[in-house]
Amino acid sequence: MRKELLTSVCALSLLIGANTAYAGAYGEPVEPEEAPAAAPASAAVVVEEINYAALGPYIGLGGLYAVELFDDQGNSRTGNSGGFHVQAGYRFHARAAAEIRYEYYHEFDVDPGHIDGWSTTLNLKGYLLTGRFQPYALLGMGFLSAGGSAGNDPEAAHPSNGFGMRFGAGFDAYVTENLSIGPEFAYLLPTGSANDLDMFTVGLGLQYKFAL
Repeated sequence: MRKELLTSVCALSLLIGANTAYAGAYGEPVEPEEAPAAAPASAAVVVEEINYAALGPYIGLGGLYAVELFDDQGNSRTGNSGGFHVQAGYRFHARAAAEIRYEYYHEFDVDPGHIDGWSTTLNLKGYLLTGRFQPYALLGMGFLSAGGSAGNDPEAAHPSNGFGMRFGAGFDAYVTENLSIGPEFAYLLPTGSANDLDMFTVGLGLQYKFAL
């Protein structure tokens, strides 16, 4: 009896082993062990690049200081002048813009008296860089008018008018995508009856460019 029981157990064991081998050999699925789920991939962060050289119209204003380089031939002592400027332009290329600029010069002091003046020029700007900081050179032409009171020196008070050239350089530093601040340095070379009123100007202004 004991021998028969032992024989039956061995036969059952052989049968179970054969069935398992048969299932693996003929592709029947075998339950895999559970693996931990992979962490989801993090979302990509997209940083929008600001185009500080975008095309479009702009306006600006600021103060200036005009250093007189008058050809007074020693007849009088002339002081420098403060003033302001306004401008409007259009950036038609990433590296170029055209603008019209008005400047007012308040009281070049003449001994005795003073001279006031203004100028309007059409300028072409060429930008060396197109990022947040944009240095540029400019060339312009326009009209200058000046006159005033000169006490005992009537020659210094007569109205002076003439066309002229403007040469300069500066840079725009962008605070935001549309707003910039920066200095401009220029030499004004007039002609006609104003040909003795050469001056060097230093300006500092704000500029706003409209988004298209």
